[in-house]
Amino acid sequence: MNKPNHSKTHWVLAGALATVLFAGVLPAHADVKDVYKVNCKKCHGWDGKGDTPQGRKEKAADWTTAAFQKRVTDDQIVKTILEGKESDGKKMKGLKDKVSPAEAKELVKIVRAFGSAPGPFPGEK
Repeated sequence: MNKPNHSKTHWVLAGALATVLFAGVLPAHADVKDVYKVNCKKCHGWDGKGDTPQGRKEKAADWTTAAFQKRVTDDQIVKTILEGKESDGKKMKGLKDKVSPAEAKELVKIVRAFGSAPGPFPGEK
């Protein structure tokens, strides 16, 4: 009687777990990268620090800091992307006419990835 070969299953499960655990440090998916490039990069830059001419003007948040990553929830990030936000001299217009709710949820992964080096866009300048 043949014994089932579980080694392939174990490798598939290990790969899936690694993907989940390290999703924040992997490069962003191409479609989401395009959404980011068109709608977010101008203020937040490829590095997520908000240190661009437009980002400084709008006082864009620095997504790379531990304080930011700890302070905001994923739901707050989605809401800000879609509806915008204005507080403490910071102003971001909502993108609900340009970004779908599903894309906003994917962008949350990018925002979270900025909390870990090298971020979601290694090599982009």
